[in-house]
Amino acid sequence: MDIVLENLFNLQWQQLVMWTIGGVLIYLAIKKDMEQPFYYQ
Repeated sequence: MDIVLENLFNLQWQQLVMWTIGGVLIYLAIKKDMEQPFYYQ
């Protein structure tokens, strides 16, 4: 558990930017109710 907390507090700004962009894209996909691509049907 110590390793997890150590890595959590050792974040770089690039990781935060990547997580923010990913979160926004996931939020928009859920909000707009995007359908799965046709090859998943």
